[in-house]
Amino acid sequence: MIRIRRDYQPHEMAYVHSEPTHVIWHYICDLIKQQKSKNILDVGCATGALNYFLKDYDYNYFGFDVSKSMIDEAKHIWDEPNLNFWCADWDDFAFEHNCDCMLLLGVLPYADSKYCDNNYVSPFELYKMLVNKFNPRQVIIRETESHDGFVSIEGLESFIKIADQVERFTVDTMLGKKVVLNVVTNI
Repeated sequence: MIRIRRDYQPHEMAYVHSEPTHVIWHYICDLIKQQKSKNILDVGCATGALNYFLKDYDYNYFGFDVSKSMIDEAKHIWDEPNLNFWCADWDDFAFEHNCDCMLLLGVLPYADSKYCDNNYVSPFELYKMLVNKFNPRQVIIRETESHDGFVSIEGLESFIKIADQVERFTVDTMLGKKVVLNVVTNI
């Protein structure tokens, strides 16, 4: 399992703004709009790239990340009253709003939590811990398919079994094959 780095820098995440990722961002935005999700919680938000693609939508964004540099950059980029950023990890972050949609975009491989039985848990155990903590109505998961250290398609089957509705989208990018799952509960 990969240990969480707390010191990564914005230039290390520049790929999330690259042209090959735009199809994924648009798809994620469409999923949010289809469910009419208004309060969006982005776990491991980096610089909040999603906000570039949701400009025409009425929503409240709550993003947190363990990297202070990323959060500082996000606050510099996004100075809007509906966009909120905190430097925190998933163990200590307190969310006091209804969570319509929780984004887990590339974070599940970093399954390190003091709330789990050990420091290195499965991506599915981390998913369950986050769902229990934040109680979202919709969860959007984006991972890289079959890449060492990342969630494989087989590893995502657990999510499909527990949801009321799941949509799956796969796209080849120069960054690898990306899989997006839209997990909807309590519909």
